[in-house]
Amino acid sequence: MIDNRLYPAMEDRMDWNARRHQTLSNNIANIDTPGYHSKDVSFSEQLQMLQINTPNPKHIAPVGMDSRMQSYEVAGYSDMKDNSVDLDREMSEITKNGLQYVAILQFVSQKLKTLRSAINEGGKG
Repeated sequence: MIDNRLYPAMEDRMDWNARRHQTLSNNIANIDTPGYHSKDVSFSEQLQMLQINTPNPKHIAPVGMDSRMQSYEVAGYSDMKDNSVDLDREMSEITKNGLQYVAILQFVSQKLKTLRSAINEGGKG
C-alpha cells in the first residue's frame, strides 16, 4: 500500500534541507562581515510531527517563504566586529544537513525502485 503522506513529507524535508544549506552557506560567506549574526532555519512542522497548523488550508505562502520554515539568529559568541559566525559550527551543520538530504534521497529512491519492481513484476507469474 502506498502512503500518500510519505512523499509530500519527504519533499518538505528536502526543501527544508535545501533552504538550510543556503542559510548556512550564507553564514560562511559573511564570516568577515562586521555586525553579521549567524542564522539558521527551524522546521516547526518537524517539531509538530508533520501536522500542519494553518488558519486556512487554502492559504498560499509567498514564493520562497514557507511558513513552516523560519529563520532565526543563532546565539553564540561575537567577535570584536560583532560577528557571530563560527566556521567550525557552520561546516559541521552543513555536513550534517547534507548527509540528511542524501539519506532522504536514497530512501525515496529505494521506495520508488520497490514500486517500479512491483509494477513490472506484478503481472508476471
